Amino acid sequence: PYLGHVATRTRIPYVWDNTATITLSRTRHTAKDNINNPQFVFPNWYVHGIGGSPDWQEKGPGSSATIQASIEYPVGQFTPIKFGGASSGVAASGDNLVSDQADIRIPRGEIFYIRTHYSNAGGVLVFFQTDTARGEACDVGIAGTPSAAALAGGTITDDGFTSGYGPCAIIAQTTLPSALVVGDSRAYGSGDTFWDASTNQGIIERAIGDQLPVLNASIPGDNALYFIASHSRRLALQLYCTHIIVQHGINDLSNGRTSGQVLADREIIADYFVGKVVLQATLEPVSTSSDSWATVTNQTTSGFEAARNAVNEAIRLSELFLEIADGVESEHNSGLWASSGTASDITYDGVHSGPNGVALGVRS
Repeated sequence: PYLGHVATRTRIPYVWDNTATITLSRTRHTAKDNINNPQFVFPNWYVHGIGGSPDWQEKGPGSSATIQASIEYPVGQFTPIKFGGASSGVAASGDNLVSDQADIRIPRGEIFYIRTHYSNAGGVLVFFQTDTARGEACDVGIAGTPSAAALAGGTITDDGFTSGYGPCAIIAQTTLPSALVVGDSRAYGSGDTFWDASTNQGIIERAIGDQLPVLNASIPGDNALYFIASHSRRLALQLYCTHIIVQHGINDLSNGRTSGQVLADREIIADYFVGKVVLQATLEPVSTSSDSWATVTNQTTSGFEAARNAVNEAIRLSELFLEIADGVESEHNSGLWASSGTASDITYDGVHSGPNGVALGVRS
């Protein structure tokens, strides 16, 4: 037994919005073990991935945040989350706030919601698309609105900005394996939609998250060099996971890095996670198309296709790896996306899988 991550649907903030001061969110999670007396890790830091000359470095928002939260399980029944015995806690800029143990038990497979009120005079952090169809919501405001009253019941009105804030880890005593994923927009799940009740996104989450807890620390636009330059806060989350999945690489190749450099950088990243089981993920293709990827024949491979293949073949020689590319390519190492005959079906931009492409990748 160890104090480990035990649920789905946790992410890392990558947007700092200094035009707002409050977020009130309702996030949806699935218990992947029988959860007893869980704790919740709330971040007051982000990876600068959007807005204001992004550099993909870990940063604090510059001021402390006051956090209040509750567990909604079953739906309509609320258990307060305490911090040092108090109803609210303060997270310094750049730090995590870890809650007390909550007096609740959630059986494996059960859906539960976390309601979080995050207040920061210097701006708010947001990080993922809300699944409004299944009850997620985020209301962003200023000057005391929205209030924390909804932590004990009532409706949270989604503001329509498809953003949300919640815990980056949900932890309890467990014997199950759990995975920390570090990577870019593909691992994050950009382009995927909530097409099933899991609220998982992306090939990696969907491939593993139906059975085991996944802590997705991937950031859209990230690459191996950025991660090497700034990673301490994400690295600290390995405390709650047994396995690490490294997915960086495609953005490095598109920026002119060689296959040898990418493989060396990924090995550096793997070496950060001492004592963990590390799996390297293969890289999906990148191509252009004259018919919106409706067919294979009208696609052209990227200029770094040979380097991508070299990276993938080296990964496949590893003792442990996660195969993603074969599921979405037209054939092994083709550098072209599989095709269904429908435009923008498997991929919509030649870089990211759409929902049907994600489904192919999961099956690989």
